[in-house]
Formats: sequence, structure tokens, C-alpha cells
Amino acid sequence: MKKILLGLCAAGLLAACAPTVPDNEYLIDGRLEGVPDSTVIALYEFNSNLLQEVQRDTLTGGKFTFRDTISSLKKFAVMSDEPGFPNTWLTVWAAPGRRIEVSGSGKLFALWNVKSDLFEQQEETRFIDCAREVLEKQQAYSAAEKDLLMQMHREMQKENSAFPEEIWTQVDSIRRLSNPLQYEIARRQVECMKTAPFSTVWMNNLKTYAGILSAASKYDEFKDFVALAEPLKELYEALPDSVKQMPAGKSTYHSLYPSPTVKVGEKMYDSPAFDAEGRKRYLAEFAGKYILLDFWSQGCGPCVRSIPELEEIAADYADRLAVVSICSDSEELWKKFLVEKGMKGNQWNELRHDGEGLAAAYGVQGIPHYVLISPDGIVLDAWTGYGTGSLRRKIEGTVR
Repeated sequence: MKKILLGLCAAGLLAACAPTVPDNEYLIDGRLEGVPDSTVIALYEFNSNLLQEVQRDTLTGGKFTFRDTISSLKKFAVMSDEPGFPNTWLTVWAAPGRRIEVSGSGKLFALWNVKSDLFEQQEETRFIDCAREVLEKQQAYSAAEKDLLMQMHREMQKENSAFPEEIWTQVDSIRRLSNPLQYEIARRQVECMKTAPFSTVWMNNLKTYAGILSAASKYDEFKDFVALAEPLKELYEALPDSVKQMPAGKSTYHSLYPSPTVKVGEKMYDSPAFDAEGRKRYLAEFAGKYILLDFWSQGCGPCVRSIPELEEIAADYADRLAVVSICSDSEELWKKFLVEKGMKGNQWNELRHDGEGLAAAYGVQGIPHYVLISPDGIVLDAWTGYGTGSLRRKIEGTVR
């Protein structure tokens, strides 16, 4: 009896020693093994299509901590950009007055566990468990790819350096091994969705995989996802109408049942967007001029690097060409970025994420995405990606 009482007392002491969390705060306590001290762990907040860093901590004694005020349920991402970590994150949900415990061994987030009584966190764990062993393998490839890409970036920063073909060959080899695993993860999680309860996490997965499916026709790395078309459509069709009418539901619908996109040689599509002053704008305003559409986000490195070149082109061809930049960020972050960077010209935002509008009509899957339109409103060219000087070469070869 004495031993039982001592055990109960010890358990009570441990509970008493656990940090208390005020009703207006959250606390994320992390404990890791196999990760060296001095490793920087960062916490990011999801904001529309962007991840914003909100805190970072240096691992000491295998521990990291994040704590701040909070007024409602919020989704966070725990990440690290140091070598050996995958190019992804661990999703952690936080709420007022809650303490969340993160524990793990090694640098692969799929190996980490999150202890929480929040329903959303438990659902995140459900979908990880559906494919955990495959996730571990895929994240190992992701970590290797990220380290190679960082090495390639360092090489390209050197003066007069050529594109490091050898490194890119290694990256390409890793992707050939990793891509089938990404599909297998999706297949298992979609299968899991058939019996899992509806939740925000469930809906996020449906929207994500529907979005990847819509890109399958454009990107060879996603070709296997075509096999998920019917299962995803069945899951969508079973949703109540109230969910289908929400932005996430509409976006999912347009990914699963895409409308025809404007092709090169066809008449341009026009629909309203908004400038930084909140005025409704249309492409028709630039009739008689060439139009260069620039679909971008501040979270896209090549998009941001293209800004000076776009500004030069807009100035040099001002009498013949209108550059229209259409940002997909939230209104608040978009306007803040415009002010911080002193960006001028035609800075627009559709202020929607329902799978409709200009971005959908022009088939934007990856960014930066560009569309060049003739003075009489015919689409002349469309392409994705940016490299220094690439935009000027396109314009010089077309705009007279």
C-alpha cells in the first residue's frame, strides 16, 4: 500500500510541476533526442498561402519552447532550415490555455510525436499514422534534396559560377525515388479519409490533394495522382452543400472539375481584381497595349527576385506594355509588402481563394507564372518560372 501511495504522490508532484498556461496563452514544449544542441527550431504561423515565422528557439539540453498569447485555435508549423531537416514541417495546433508537448528522435518530423487533447491535433496524428513509415522514407529523401539545393544555391552565389549541373543531377535522382513515395502517402491518406470524421484537417487534405491532382496534367512528377481522381471526387460529392459553398469547398470543386483555361492564340479572359486602394480593376483598361501578367507571392523566392526586372521592363516599355502583377497573398500581408518594398505600378490582388478568377482562367499552378497578351487581346505566350534576364528576352522578342 505504501508503494502505491508513493507512486500516486510522485504522479501528483509531476502534474504539479508541469507549467501552468494562462487562459490567454499557449505553450509548446519540445524535447528531442539525436538532434545537437544549438540547433535552431522555428515556429511559423499559417497566413493564407504563406508561412510567417513568429518565434525561434535554440535547442538547449534537447529542449525548445514556444510561448505567446493567443485568442483562438491556431495552426502552426514547427520547422528548421538547418542541414539534415526535411523541406517540410510538423503541424502543431494551439489554443488558449493549452500546453502541447512535442517529442522525438532525429531530424525527421514524421518521427516526432505531438501530445495534445485538441481534436485537430489528434486528427493530424491520425493521417500521419496512416502513412508514417512511408513518410519517414520520403522525409529522408526530402532532407537530402534540401541540403543539395542549399549547396547549389551557395555555388550559384559565387562570382562567375556556372549552373552546378552535377548537383542538379543528384537532386533529380532523389526526386525519382521520392515522387512515388509522395503518391503512396497521398493514396493511404485518401483511403483513411473514407472512415475519418469530417474536420478542418480532413478538409485541408481534400483541398491539397485535389490541387495536386489538377497539376498532374502539367507536371510529370504528379502523374501518378491521376489514379486518385475518382476517390477524391467521391469524397467531395459526399460533402454537405454548406461545406461545398465555403471557399475551401469551391476551390476543391474547381480543382476536381476544372473549367477550360485560356490557351495561347485565344482571346484573353478578364475578371475583376483590386488595387491597393481597394478599387476594382480590369485588364480591359489596357486595350491597345501589350499586357504582361505576373502571378506571384512574396513567399516565392523567384517571384521576389523578378521584381527589379519587372520594374525595369514596365519603365522601358511604358508606352507599349502594361505590367500587371497579381498577388495571391492575404490582403494584409500583400499591402504591407507593397509598402515595405516601395512597389509601384499595377499591383493587384484578386482577394479570393475559391479556385475562380484570373489565376484559374490562366491555369496558374506554379508561380511565378506569366502571361503575355497582345494589344488586341490575344494570348501570345504563357510560362512558369524566372531566371535573371528571362523576362527581358521574352519581351524584346515580342513587343515591338
